[in-house]
Formats: sequence, C-alpha cells, structure tokens
Amino acid sequence: MYKENRRLFFSNRRTPEKGFISIKIKDIFTATFLDQDNAVVFFGNIPLLQLDGSPQGSPMSMSNATAVAVYLEAKNWQAVFSQIAGMLNTAYLRIMRQRWVDDLFLIIVTDCPFPEHGQSNVHHIMENMYKPFKLKIEDADVFVGFRPLFEGGRIQFSIATRDISEMLTSGRPNFVNSRSNISEKQIEGTITGAILRCLDCSSDSEQCTLALQSTLTELCLLKFAPKIFVRCLYKLQKRYEIMNEFLREFRFLCSTRHS
Repeated sequence: MYKENRRLFFSNRRTPEKGFISIKIKDIFTATFLDQDNAVVFFGNIPLLQLDGSPQGSPMSMSNATAVAVYLEAKNWQAVFSQIAGMLNTAYLRIMRQRWVDDLFLIIVTDCPFPEHGQSNVHHIMENMYKPFKLKIEDADVFVGFRPLFEGGRIQFSIATRDISEMLTSGRPNFVNSRSNISEKQIEGTITGAILRCLDCSSDSEQCTLALQSTLTELCLLKFAPKIFVRCLYKLQKRYEIMNEFLREFRFLCSTRHS
C-alpha cells in the first residue's frame, strides 16, 4: 500500500518495493480472527461474543473494510466498467468513483440519455462487484457527508459542511465533546480520521482547505483546543508527502486571517 503517493499494487514478493508498506493477506486474517476472539459486547448483564464478520466497534473494522474494498476494486473494476458500458450502449462513458471505507459515490457521464431502470441496473452491477458488502441506495443529496460541486462546467468535490447560519440554528454537532471520558490518544485518532476524510473527499487543495476550516470550527464548538487539531496536522505532514500542499495552503490562510 502507498506510504506517500496514492499508489497500490499486489505482489507475491516477501519484501516490499521501496516506499511501499507490505501487508500479507494471511496477516490481515490472523489479526481479524484475534480481534474477533475478543469481540464481546454486553446486553445488560449478558455478555455476547460475535462469531461472524468484522468485529463491530473495533479500531480494525474500518481497516478491514477498506482492505476488502480495495482488493475487490483492483480485481473487478475493468470488467464492471465494461458491463456498465454495455448496458448503457454508449461510445462515451466516464465514471467518477469515490469511496470512503464502505460508502460508495458514483457520477456517470455519457453522451446519451440514461435508460429507464438504468440506476437500478448499475446498482445491481456494483453490488455484485462489492460482495460480500450489501449496498443500498442512499439519497445523493445527503450521502454520508460527500458533496459534489458543479460550477462553470467543472465538477469538484468536498465533504458536506455546515455553514455558519446552520451551525447557529442547529447547535453543536452530534459528536463526542472535549469533556467526555476518552483518552487524549482517542481524541487525536478521531481528529486525524476527520482530517484524512477532508483530504480523501477533496478534489483540490482549495476544497480541502475549506473542509479543514469547517472541521476545525465544528471541533471548536465542542470545546476542543485548536492546538490538538494543528498537532494532528503536523503529524500527518510528516507521514504523508501528499499532505504538504494542502497543509501549506491551510496554514497560510489561517495566518492571513489572524494577521
């Protein structure tokens, strides 16, 4: 898997290529089974052990879902694209596919009208591609916080954020606040995940900067110190080269506003 740039490939070699992190499939299974052996939840005073699937509530669940989805995409996407092209019967076809863990967003562009029942047919094709995941159709306007922007003949992407008026009328976000009994490491992990989502869902540095600003505002509403957010940014910058462009613009914009 990529460590700096967005690249990924599958190999049978035991030693990874330079700049890549190597994870064996069997090691993923070993870690999952170990996690599952301890996936105990309580209903009242009754302990229940989960026997199937990725352990719910485990920090590994998101990594497991992402690994499975990436594998299925690398294995099946060319065949799936051909299936959709054949179903639409068009010479021009472009598909934008954005996924966050196991949430999928598609934009399909063709040079002919979309056929009747085309959406349900595409959904069926994609569901077969992502088995064992079960896909359901969501309202595109509120889809898990991912927002496409159509301006001047261009398509841009970002996370769905609340404007100031919405923040004032709806109050604090439904999110853990700074006074909860969670550790500092858990706080940093949650904020780091939010930052990475801003990066993953943004089409350019400008959109990412706006998303980071909105995320910081939401965290401030929950009484989190901005320095924690900045500390998470610096840690990510050291690990991911691709973050540099986004972080430079974000820091420049913040310093401009405070000067």
